Amino acid sequence: MDEALSKLDAGKLLFALESNRHITSRQREQLADRIRRKETSADLPYYLRLLAGIGAFIATGCLLGFLALTKVIAFDNAAEAMGWGGMLIACGIVLARTAAIDAGIALHSFLMQTSFCLVGAGKLLAICGIVGLFPHDYRHNGGELWNVAFALAAVTALTWPFYDVFIDRFICSAATLLTAMSAIIVGHAGSEMTEFLLNGLLVAELCIAGFIFTSGRAGRSLAPLGYALLSAITVIVSFLSVDGIRDLPFHAPVFSPAFANIALAAALVGLIGWAAGDLKRLSQEPLLIASAGAGMLGFIATPGITLGLGLMILGYARLSRRLLAYGGLLTAAFLCIYYYSLALTLFEKSGVLVASGLLLLAGYGYMRFRKLDKEA
Repeated sequence: MDEALSKLDAGKLLFALESNRHITSRQREQLADRIRRKETSADLPYYLRLLAGIGAFIATGCLLGFLALTKVIAFDNAAEAMGWGGMLIACGIVLARTAAIDAGIALHSFLMQTSFCLVGAGKLLAICGIVGLFPHDYRHNGGELWNVAFALAAVTALTWPFYDVFIDRFICSAATLLTAMSAIIVGHAGSEMTEFLLNGLLVAELCIAGFIFTSGRAGRSLAPLGYALLSAITVIVSFLSVDGIRDLPFHAPVFSPAFANIALAAALVGLIGWAAGDLKRLSQEPLLIASAGAGMLGFIATPGITLGLGLMILGYARLSRRLLAYGGLLTAAFLCIYYYSLALTLFEKSGVLVASGLLLLAGYGYMRFRKLDKEA
């Protein structure tokens, strides 16, 4: 089977799809043309893309500073700010569409940077205009931040179908989610309602992210939202479980991460079943042991460790190096934080580390003995 797959190229695959009547002859020609254009177009190296992104951010700031200093636009006039914002966004979308039409690598990069700059400045102006429509004396319960979150969500949703740039969608989605979280923390500072609302937001984000990453019905266009949700979940988990973060001037009380840990452990069990192909397979011995271990994490570990393990499983199942690397970094970071925060002496902590290692070795030995260490 592997030898047959190794001899299959794109042309043979397209002809096989056409012969089996999965695609028409015209569709085969269109797909072949797109594949040829993709193969012949060179992309900039990652470090140049990073530098280009930083330059686009600086250019956006300079453009907004110029407009503010010259008073070409009245930022306190909601209608004017929204009008100029819409105009800049439209220009940026046109430039992005122009860059997508067989532009060379240098021209494509220049047009996309300019497009990103114009769209970013336009969105900020539009957000300022939308926020200006709300009454300015509405400041209780995080009202101002909720207004910003609503404006971010509205602008992001309106431009989503027309501006297909991953980094733009990711930044806007993450900013919306983090602003909503900040509104909860600031609006209910010092109240027990903060923990309740953050746990509710965490569960909602887990459900949406689970649908995006595990459901075949979620298209590629929702991928930036999925990664933004994972970033927001990480921030919420850190805020609930890491004491040093709550020392920031939020006047936040001491939270219990128990609910978040149990919710993440339940999501981890479901993720194990999904990665195995069917939740019914959780009753099999290897997956049953893995599910029992995931359930124990809900009571003895910190939420960050459970989240990191879940991301590694998700990355392995989806063959995503991004998710694997992100999950590995989170697991290592929260393991360090967990052992550092233990109220034990260094000698006792070393004993815990040794016992953990012996436990892992015993589990590996059991898997070797039962021949469960081989992939099906």
